[in-house]
Amino acid sequence: MREKIVVMGGSFNPPTIAHQRLMLGAVETLGAARGIFVPSSHAYVSAKMRRDKHRNEVLPEEARLRMLLAMAADDPRLEVEDCEFHRAERSYTYESMEAVQEKYPEAELRQNPFLSGHLDRFSIIEAPAGLEGVSSSAVREKLREGLPGAEAMLHPAAWAILQEYAGAYKMKIEMFRGEYRFLSNFYEAPVEYRGLRYGSNEAAFQAQKCLTEEERREFTRLRPSDSKKRGSSVQLRPDWEEVKAGIMEELVRAKFTQNEELGRLLLATGKSELIEGNSWNDTFWGVNLKTGEGRNELGKALMKVRAELAARQV
Repeated sequence: MREKIVVMGGSFNPPTIAHQRLMLGAVETLGAARGIFVPSSHAYVSAKMRRDKHRNEVLPEEARLRMLLAMAADDPRLEVEDCEFHRAERSYTYESMEAVQEKYPEAELRQNPFLSGHLDRFSIIEAPAGLEGVSSSAVREKLREGLPGAEAMLHPAAWAILQEYAGAYKMKIEMFRGEYRFLSNFYEAPVEYRGLRYGSNEAAFQAQKCLTEEERREFTRLRPSDSKKRGSSVQLRPDWEEVKAGIMEELVRAKFTQNEELGRLLLATGKSELIEGNSWNDTFWGVNLKTGEGRNELGKALMKVRAELAARQV
């Protein structure tokens, strides 16, 4: 009896857990000996993304191949065939099937050249549960818009590889909320700064506006929102405008080096651009999301500290 092979072609830009689980489901249902992923060529994917008005959101062939191989490593029945990468001109499914057939001459592939004449040979495979909303386009959208949830749609090893190619999707984190709330100064995490221990970076930052240690000590007992309110009414130190950006950078560094888990989370943002997007027109520390204007000084400090943490790991 000839062995059965399941072939799944696609852009895989990027490959998701849905691709993996659908393939395994098909292999199990059909009793196939192997399942083969066949990624499309860079030329095809580029043309497709141009039609979709996202010409810059194309992972290199090398990246897609590595991510597929990482997923396939979970099960010995899964393989990756890169035959479409080696065609200079437009690639057709028939040619890819021919390439797979040539590689596995005993496999049952050529028996159905015309679908309409062999409908009795089709199998309806129920999609595995829990994959609603999981797709390559959903991953790209979340990365493009800086929304949480993209990582959960990818195999862990594939996600790690994707971080090396963050620029391919113009990856941005534009609001420090939800999954990325830890990036906000209002996130409650202990930080020691200049001899005092505060409950958040917001409290520590507002305290530095004060003239005396007695005033600063008051902020060690305040929650973030109360700290901001209190900080708006203190008598400012005369050099505040000159020193505030440097103080913020020092506090960001203290927060992510003193709290190991937060440092790990910061590193996990990869090469994403970190933007303190807001609707209250803070154009010094962040960016006004309506106008796109802002210096994003907090985002810059976060990215600088992230680069420092990454350098320590080398």
